Amino acid sequence: GKMIHKGLYQMGQLKAFQNFYPNGIMERAFKMKDMKRGEMIQYYDDAKVRSEVDYYEGIVQKQTDYYRSGVISYAEESDKKAEMLIKKNSYRENGQVFISFELTDKKKKLYYHKQFNKEGGLWHEGPMVFYQGDYVKEGEWKYYDKQGKVTKTAKFHHDSEIE
Repeated sequence: GKMIHKGLYQMGQLKAFQNFYPNGIMERAFKMKDMKRGEMIQYYDDAKVRSEVDYYEGIVQKQTDYYRSGVISYAEESDKKAEMLIKKNSYRENGQVFISFELTDKKKKLYYHKQFNKEGGLWHEGPMVFYQGDYVKEGEWKYYDKQGKVTKTAKFHHDSEIE
């Protein structure tokens, strides 16, 4: 006898909906902002935000996920058609960045990747390029120890280490 879904449809098109947990708390809500853009928010069973997703023409354009504490766990953003990633970052529960991956040159499809250790220090970093449908290492990469000293430097071309 409890509501688990409520939706609004106009002329056969979904405009908005809400799903509910058995305890009555909203599990997710979706709404169209205009003819091309929509948004969905998902919630934990205690009503805290779990995920926020923006769509453009039905394709995920931006997504942010959260830990139960409210701290961001993951953030990703693409261009309107999701043809090119703009950024993709992951975070630890304490809020520290774990992985940073961001577009630096749109024309060359060049990105910069950083990964951090549990203590928050840099573990490795270097450029990547979008090549044949994947993101691959390209150029000089640096690897660090826990004290932040460079332990290795390597050069890559299309994900293969070169000398």
